[in-house]
Amino acid sequence: MLIAAPSQALTMPCAAQIGQIAILPNGTVSVQYGDMGYFFLCNLNTNHSTSVGMITPETCKGMLSITMTAKATGAQIYMSVDFGASPIPGCVPGALGSWAVPNPFPYYWSIYP
Repeated sequence: MLIAAPSQALTMPCAAQIGQIAILPNGTVSVQYGDMGYFFLCNLNTNHSTSVGMITPETCKGMLSITMTAKATGAQIYMSVDFGASPIPGCVPGALGSWAVPNPFPYYWSIYP
């Protein structure tokens, strides 16, 4: 499954291996993305609007499948996150936040070749 999106002004395209994967009681999937931090991947129960469209629970299941496949095989995940008016300095350690204050959902998520 590939989630495509048009280019955005303030985005952060990265490729990294997946660390921890967590599912919160409300259905939110949280991911540790390399050494760049943690963020909300998607929600298994509710729709989430992004700058380029809607992430539905069905889409979330596909994203989780990609994530688990990458984790199991050691492959990298390529992603882009739209930070709106808050530009971020590329793929740097800690750029995505922490478990306590994760950054928002990505809008592009794929296994990196």
